Amino acid sequence: MSNTESLDALVLRRWDLGEADRRLSLLTSQAGKMYVLARGARKKGSRTGSATEPLMLLRCQVVRGRRNNVLAQVEVRRSFARVRQDYLRLSVALAFLESLDACLEEGDPHPESYGLAEKFLSAIEAPCDPLAWLAWADLELLDQIGFRPNWDEGGSAPALVSPMMGGVVGDGDLPPRDAFRLTRPVLEALRSLQDAAAPPAGFPSREVARALLRFWRDVAGRRLAARESLVESFANHASE
Repeated sequence: MSNTESLDALVLRRWDLGEADRRLSLLTSQAGKMYVLARGARKKGSRTGSATEPLMLLRCQVVRGRRNNVLAQVEVRRSFARVRQDYLRLSVALAFLESLDACLEEGDPHPESYGLAEKFLSAIEAPCDPLAWLAWADLELLDQIGFRPNWDEGGSAPALVSPMMGGVVGDGDLPPRDAFRLTRPVLEALRSLQDAAAPPAGFPSREVARALLRFWRDVAGRRLAARESLVESFANHASE
């Protein structure tokens, strides 16, 4: 039986290994997340070098091994060049790929998450508010992995929200240590986005991104550098 698989894959993350190799985190449509070794990817003139960058959508062959899965052949299907050429779009894309890498387990098939990632990257290549699309994709992904926040709140005042409790804290509940307040407009925006086919116009993108960062910290259980840098950039731009 052949141990070579043909896969459709999205590069989530890459890091250098040894003198010339790279290790990749891939999200595949057939086999979920997997780690592969790209031998010689950093050598001058390597045909696979540019294909190992995050955001690359690939058709590839992977040789399964006991210690390493090895990238054997690769064809770039889409590079999302317009996303790469725009700082905000690239930052948004890397933040979402970081969350995919953090929350998906290796080897578990996630064809719906692969489809979501491709739809999200295609959307932010077009004229749009990329932060609004990030919020939309975030809520879709949280739903897919079984963490659907509850944004229901009947009053008009700001509501107390807790990632640990999965959303709005009830009036009779003791607020946990991670609780924070969200204004009614932000809550309504999050509620309207859940199950929507696309983000609506006039979306409070930055406020929602700040709120969802807290939820992703809880889900991932670790620091998310790309997403935190994105949110920190809001304050930097506001002071310019």
